[in-house]
Amino acid sequence: MTEKNKQIQQAKGVSRSPTPLYHQIYLLLRDKIISGELRFGERVPSEHQLVALYSVSRITAKRALDELAAESLVTRHRGQGTLVKYERPAGPVVAEGMRSLMQNMLSIAQATDVQVISLETIAVPLWLAADLELTEQDAVQHAVRVRYQGDAPFSCVESYVPGDIASGIAEADLVKKPLLALIEQSGHILARATQAITAVLADNIMADRLQVKVGCALLKVRRIVFDTNDRPVEYINIFYRPDLYQLNVAMARSEGGDDTFWSSADLNI
Repeated sequence: MTEKNKQIQQAKGVSRSPTPLYHQIYLLLRDKIISGELRFGERVPSEHQLVALYSVSRITAKRALDELAAESLVTRHRGQGTLVKYERPAGPVVAEGMRSLMQNMLSIAQATDVQVISLETIAVPLWLAADLELTEQDAVQHAVRVRYQGDAPFSCVESYVPGDIASGIAEADLVKKPLLALIEQSGHILARATQAITAVLADNIMADRLQVKVGCALLKVRRIVFDTNDRPVEYINIFYRPDLYQLNVAMARSEGGDDTFWSSADLNI
């Protein structure tokens, strides 16, 4: 698809969506800035250009640019236009495969700082008991942490660990080491994990923790980790800012019988 056709399709999408026009344009431009398509110091389309491109009023175009400025993504100067202010980090944190779960967590820990929001021992929630193979009488350690890449939070982590495994884990430990490393220190060697990956919208709590707007798209990973005895040792929900974290899947051509298809040896985390 040519750039012109791409812009036409975007304009059609803007006109058909029930979301306010100014917010649609704001989201399109924001994505271009966050992804690096529009880089630091580059000029953003002017109000006149947005009017022509998306067939909207100048007031609508101005409001979209004002939204970007309010989020400190651009600066607006009379006579100079609107310039990108946002500087992308040197590179997003990249996950590289289930086989290197511990190495990946350790590399993230080395590249980030962690803030413990809460840490408490609670009765296992009813919705969680089956996943952790616990009974209603069992306890779990519930922790909420935010990881920072530089000054920017890039993930919020909510974890549940069976009480007998987490009995020796304190807040200071969570600041220094990844939780999985602490679990292994307790004598439970990690063997495998299952996970589900989806997209969610930030609610007011998650928006505050990750410094994004309410309704911003986030990447959610739900994971259950098992030890060598096939016991569930951790249930975790991780919410990532997609501009600071990405998932890579390595795929290879696989041939079997009369069928040729693509397969992935690793589901990245």
